[in-house]
Amino acid sequence: MEGRRFTWSNAQADPVLTKIDHVFCTAEWDSLFPDAYLQAITSACSDHAPLFLQESVASARKHSFKFEEFWLRMQGFKETVAEAWNKNILATDPIRRVHIKLARTAKALKRWQRQCIGDLRIQIATAKEIILRMDLAEEARPLSNEERALRRQLKCSYLGLLSIQKIKLRQRSRLTWIRLGDANTKFFHVRANGRRRKVHIQSLVSAGGTAITNKDKEELLLNHFKGHLGKKAPRLLSLDWESLGYTHHDLSDLDAAFSEPEIKDAVFSLPSVKAPGPDGFIGAFFKNCWQIVKQDIIAAIIHMSHLRDGCASLVNSANIILIPKKPDALAVGDYRPISLIHSLSKIFSKLLANRLAPCLPDIVSKCQSAFVKKRSIHDNFLHVQNLIRELHSTKTPSLFLKLDISKAFDSVGWAYLLEVLAALGFGQIWRDWICLSLSSATSRVLLNGEPGTPFWHARGLRQGDPLSPMLFILAIDPLQRILSLATQQGILTPIRSRTTTCRISLYADDAGIFVNPRKEDLSAISCILDCFGKASGLVTNMTKTEIFPLPWKVPGPSSSLIDKIAGKLPGWIGKNLARPGRVILAKTVLMATGIYHATVIPLPKWARDRINKIARTFVWAGDEGEHAAQGKALVNWKTVCRPKTLGGLGMPDIERSGHTLRLRWPWLQWTDPERTWVGSKLPCDAADMALFRASTKITLGNGKVTSFWHDNWTAVCFQLINAKEGSSQVSSIVSKSKSGYADKPPFKPLPPKEGNEEKEEKKKKKKKKKKKKKGTKKKKKENKNKEVTAYPRVNEITLGNRKYVAPNDYCDNESEYDDLPMPFTYISDHDLNEHTTFDIGNLFGTDYESNDDSIIHVPLNDDIESPKLGDVVLEDPIFETSTFSENDDITYSGLDNCYRDVYDTCYNYPYETCHSYDGLAKNHSLSMQLVYHVQILDNNLAPITINENNSSYAKINDTSIHMP
Repeated sequence: MEGRRFTWSNAQADPVLTKIDHVFCTAEWDSLFPDAYLQAITSACSDHAPLFLQESVASARKHSFKFEEFWLRMQGFKETVAEAWNKNILATDPIRRVHIKLARTAKALKRWQRQCIGDLRIQIATAKEIILRMDLAEEARPLSNEERALRRQLKCSYLGLLSIQKIKLRQRSRLTWIRLGDANTKFFHVRANGRRRKVHIQSLVSAGGTAITNKDKEELLLNHFKGHLGKKAPRLLSLDWESLGYTHHDLSDLDAAFSEPEIKDAVFSLPSVKAPGPDGFIGAFFKNCWQIVKQDIIAAIIHMSHLRDGCASLVNSANIILIPKKPDALAVGDYRPISLIHSLSKIFSKLLANRLAPCLPDIVSKCQSAFVKKRSIHDNFLHVQNLIRELHSTKTPSLFLKLDISKAFDSVGWAYLLEVLAALGFGQIWRDWICLSLSSATSRVLLNGEPGTPFWHARGLRQGDPLSPMLFILAIDPLQRILSLATQQGILTPIRSRTTTCRISLYADDAGIFVNPRKEDLSAISCILDCFGKASGLVTNMTKTEIFPLPWKVPGPSSSLIDKIAGKLPGWIGKNLARPGRVILAKTVLMATGIYHATVIPLPKWARDRINKIARTFVWAGDEGEHAAQGKALVNWKTVCRPKTLGGLGMPDIERSGHTLRLRWPWLQWTDPERTWVGSKLPCDAADMALFRASTKITLGNGKVTSFWHDNWTAVCFQLINAKEGSSQVSSIVSKSKSGYADKPPFKPLPPKEGNEEKEEKKKKKKKKKKKKKGTKKKKKENKNKEVTAYPRVNEITLGNRKYVAPNDYCDNESEYDDLPMPFTYISDHDLNEHTTFDIGNLFGTDYESNDDSIIHVPLNDDIESPKLGDVVLEDPIFETSTFSENDDITYSGLDNCYRDVYDTCYNYPYETCHSYDGLAKNHSLSMQLVYHVQILDNNLAPITINENNSSYAKINDTSIHMP
């Protein structure tokens, strides 16, 4: 419906507006009247708006050439292309030759289509009618052999014509998620007609009135875009790039000459079926006919790279299609211009984009996540969400500004863009290529499919060009540097955050800035944005910029996600789509939307169940009703979610997929610590972290990155200094206590708390009372031969004026080993340069996997308050296990490589736990194997002794140690 969003009002001071008036039609009527449109007109004497249904009067225009995908499957296609392409041409300029050959090939294909294929609708109707007449004749008399053969041939032809029609309509509908296997042409009809009506412009409103005729609308569109894109904006300021800290990067490889394999890769990376440009050809044509056209295409590209601008404008043209930004689009500004570029210009831009893409991570700031490999919008969301939560929890007043940049892509100044490229170190050849692409660009505005008058571009980047997004993020990136410099110089006060200093989040032209609520800061931000707009052309629209005061609680998953998913169903018309198509649609849209949110926000159970219900109803019934799938489901939903190899349909499970995808956050925290959100809270629950630790292995280097208490570095304990040529130096457990337990743990002392002695004494007395209230029962550990006496818990050790403590990370969990004192292992470090592996058997003299007596348990300590005590106390490297690696590293080992007793759970949690994942649920009693880095002065190996219970342990020797 055009013109209005609602059709009824109660006409009150606080009105209720709703859309309750509709016009219903069948798919058959819609295919007969594809140009009909519905309009709500003035409610003159009623509270309802009358609906006006009118068939659009088609203008007498010449239809431009558009390549049909089904031609590739027709006999004689390549022969027609080769004959037209290889005709002699008098022109010598390679670009002009390609332009002429494309035009000749288009005419030849249109002529071939009329002669060999004809009108599909007439042929389908004719075949159906003849088959019907022969069926009726068969009821009255037997058919002759020739008639039966003709009917068989007509049926085969009918199926082939339906397949061609399906491909044609699928191309019109622009549905890339449905493959060739779905033959429901009715669905494609409805989608194609819906797209046509969506971009149809019935009228345009301007300051001078309403344009209704095609001539008035064409003139209005031309004046608007020619005045905005075809007119150079005055540049009032320029930036000091040295003050912003810009340094030249080594980008000399970008200026290299193009090779034939590189040009072929660019051609074959183009989308096969997308809206064509002025030439009418799509990517599938160049891929299928590459052997025919490659010599001319390569010659034209190389000619353009030599900066010979003679005929570049012939192939650097584009058609601008207008997409409405909102349902009730009336003015020209309510439409978003998308450029459909000429094929040869698109190939040249794709070449430049393929070269530039690998360099972007090094030259674009971490605040920008759009169009940069290995970055996503989730990085922005996590950074903003965690910063807002931190400011909310600390009750720190702040402001969050969501900027609205007016017509961002269409407003970039070319002179400013070239200055940015020069400041980053782009060579002269690369900048000349950019100048060639920008200065030779021309466009026509499509009005209901009819191109208008061409005009030249003078500024802006064309949306639809493969290179434009990358150039835009380079153009807006200096804003982040300006804000950082203003913060360093005291113009802006720093944001009060313990985890990050980045105050801006960028995703293409979507920008958000954190500002302290001070008049000086707001004035400075306004001045910075104004000066940046005058220098770059990216002017901030202050009337549409939103300000959110903080503290502000970030809302969690709500019904808006469910409404968004459910709102997609009415436009799909599920009854017109076969069940296999509905399965693909449910996978790629319904479930994918939920998984996309679950990647960064763990969804509650009610939300997951609701999404599953919507998808289940759509798959089995094709309707949006609550109970439409009742009685129609053939198998239960859990079976549907199984892989196809196990009898399911491969429908993704939101919960398990969310667990899997959220593993990216701890992985990225390890592998890319410079991301803006690193250091803040990860969107991972205990199950996510358990799965991550069970799937990864950490190789210790200098120990500066690895967290002693939280990271899974314990794999190193299973291989402790194997003897290499008799030079291994491993010391025994060094204590005179019984059973090999150490009385003096080698922790570094905590700094003393000044003036808090009385407070500490009160804490200790209070905790002692709590322990007494729990009872004096001692936990027993049963053994086949005898009971093991429980030892008193070791929480802290005082040696002289130094205090040693044990961690309390797991103080809320109890284990049967909690009453055992902590055993420690001391490793000699003077000879580690010759050893890269460690063997736990050499250290303990015991079989770790089968003997419970070898378990090393971390005792609890309630006095420690810091949640990251291990990172603070153990400042020195824990291990230096390899002479080839200085830094810590993390690798993916996979669940299959984990030990079976700790499979599917956290590897180094020293307490009993139960975790379920992927259908597995097991109780595991886990204990961390701790090895501390201390220096041993005695290098003798520990003799091995067997005790009464046939469990071996290292015999205690009188050995002196040097405490760190």
